[in-house]
Amino acid sequence: MKCYLFLLVLLWLPLLLYAQNAPGIESGLFRLENGTFNSTQLMIGRKMPPPEVKGNYYLYSTWQNGQFTLKDGRSSEIYPLRYDLENALLEIQWQPTQVKVAGENVLKSFIWNNEKLGQTQTFILANTFTLNGTPLAAYVELLHAAADSLLLKTEAYIKKPDYVVGLDMGRRGAEIKKRERYFLCSQSKLYEIKKRKDLLSLVEIQFRKALNKYMKSERLRPDSREELLKIWQYYLKLNKS
Repeated sequence: MKCYLFLLVLLWLPLLLYAQNAPGIESGLFRLENGTFNSTQLMIGRKMPPPEVKGNYYLYSTWQNGQFTLKDGRSSEIYPLRYDLENALLEIQWQPTQVKVAGENVLKSFIWNNEKLGQTQTFILANTFTLNGTPLAAYVELLHAAADSLLLKTEAYIKKPDYVVGLDMGRRGAEIKKRERYFLCSQSKLYEIKKRKDLLSLVEIQFRKALNKYMKSERLRPDSREELLKIWQYYLKLNKS
């Protein structure tokens, strides 16, 4: 499938201005309390962590102030949001004790201001993209939007205990961990980036040597948000020189 990310960014421009609209003030965007959004409350069959497992399935445990867009094109007011990785569900806190839930059947994208990271994060429906002929599931974060775009897909999994009695070492209980997968969307195709060589194979040939030298000298690897973006910014500078 083609990566129409430039168009997606244009569609998101009104949402990028959400911080200008104070919560509780009508701004032309629909509000949950007006009854214009019917959450399906996807709780039945929702996978929950076993009681003995430490952790949870949320991308961030804390609520993030942001907005979301439905598949019918409507965008919301500002609400506290929280994303459930395992079930691909966005929780929307529209009252102090009331939460609505939206999933892949109605939710197109969402955006929030992450104060801890000091940046705005944008998430889009992953089934727009295919990897080896198979559509991705859930939602991906848009790290960099351009002709070649960077995407991040975070997944939750349960890591089993690895305690060794004889050595008295290891983890005694199971724990929920997060796994980050990075992708480059280029020329209508999606490629996963795991190692330096994966990224080098995707950039223009004339810049590979310089980019490889930069990654090694700066001890950067494309397996974290910060380092991948730093590497990519350097690559863009090479393209402009």
